Amino acid sequence: MAPLFDFRALPASALNKGASATGSPPATRVKPQGAASDDELSAFSVDEVARWYRRLALHIQSRPGQADSLSALMMLHWLDGKGKPLTFPSTKLEKFPRVKDELKEVRAVFLTEKKAKLKGGEKWAGILPRIQKLSGFDPWDGTSPVRMTYTPPSVEIPLSVQGKAAMGLADPDELDLLMSLHSFGLNSAVIVMVTQKPGTQLYNVEFAHWGSMAFDRYDWDPTKHITVPNPDFGNPSRLDAPVAPHKATITVYHSNAKRVEAAGLADPYDAASKVWVVNDPDLVGGTTEVDASRKLK
Repeated sequence: MAPLFDFRALPASALNKGASATGSPPATRVKPQGAASDDELSAFSVDEVARWYRRLALHIQSRPGQADSLSALMMLHWLDGKGKPLTFPSTKLEKFPRVKDELKEVRAVFLTEKKAKLKGGEKWAGILPRIQKLSGFDPWDGTSPVRMTYTPPSVEIPLSVQGKAAMGLADPDELDLLMSLHSFGLNSAVIVMVTQKPGTQLYNVEFAHWGSMAFDRYDWDPTKHITVPNPDFGNPSRLDAPVAPHKATITVYHSNAKRVEAAGLADPYDAASKVWVVNDPDLVGGTTEVDASRKLK
């Protein structure tokens, strides 16, 4: 195996600049007491850590097919946005299978096929309570379109995606969503048309419009960590103090991000995607029959 740093290929002028400038590992830094043995960032100053996060974001953006990386966009906003809200593109979410699966559950709630999961517990919601004019719901007047909204429990992208990534099996967009959102809210607002079948308690329900959006609070849990590509691997920027230049990936403890925030070099913020129109025929196609004589228990 060829050595990671082949000094024979470097001109003498480069060798004279010092070991760290050539890309070889710098002198080992002492980690603070209590830091995890693999917490590489803990030995660096808060300014150095902030600069490393910026290099990470730019490194991710430079990868093939990741110029539109959400994780990079959101990290740069964390560093530069001064805590202002961020609206981000919805493109990756729209085609993400886990989001479609969640929207199928949302559809079932709108059609009163499944109970809504709310903070106080599960309860029936959607179109039937409105047709039946139950307490707590805006009653349907018999002719007008019906507007409804629902925000189910958070959608979570499992950390197992990292394991798939290590084996080269992860979808790049799924990995990007894990690194940017991980767990996020999903709100849907719909307009449905309702038509009663003459002489019956049966009603046809059709989705006329469906808009969805994702939202999240971009902040860090200091008790957690994640594995990320190391932008300093091989020291491509010829830094005097690269972070673990001998490691292609490193474990990043979020306590370091909290250090950056405490120093005023980054700020948490609220983020929300652009609203996208749901037009998947599996979700909005055709009509569904509901029975208004059904008793909701």
